[in-house]
Amino acid sequence: MEGLPDPPEPRPSFDRREMLRRTALAGGGLVWGVPLIQSIRVDPAAQGSQPPGSRCCQCACADANQNVVFPCLGPRTSTACQADCRAPGVCPPGFTFQNTVELDCSGVGLQAECSPATGGCICV
Repeated sequence: MEGLPDPPEPRPSFDRREMLRRTALAGGGLVWGVPLIQSIRVDPAAQGSQPPGSRCCQCACADANQNVVFPCLGPRTSTACQADCRAPGVCPPGFTFQNTVELDCSGVGLQAECSPATGGCICV
């Protein structure tokens, strides 16, 4: 019909599943392939039992087009990961903080660190 504006195009939603899928497609296979990674909302009492250096922190940062990057901050407690990911300058320009992602290496008795090869967290 003439005179009526076109309906707005629906904007795709951004959920955890889509974030993980895009990460895997963008070369972040480590985040997709390691079942120990989890979004954090951990009970602070549980953090005390973690060996030092066994948890690695990554920040999920998204832009307006829903592109996602994951800056790796290295070994951190869950509390420090939450705080540090929100700090200015952690997400690249044009990206905003969405969530934190942690790799927990304590279950396999290893230390966590950022991989120079992939830029993501690994257990060593």
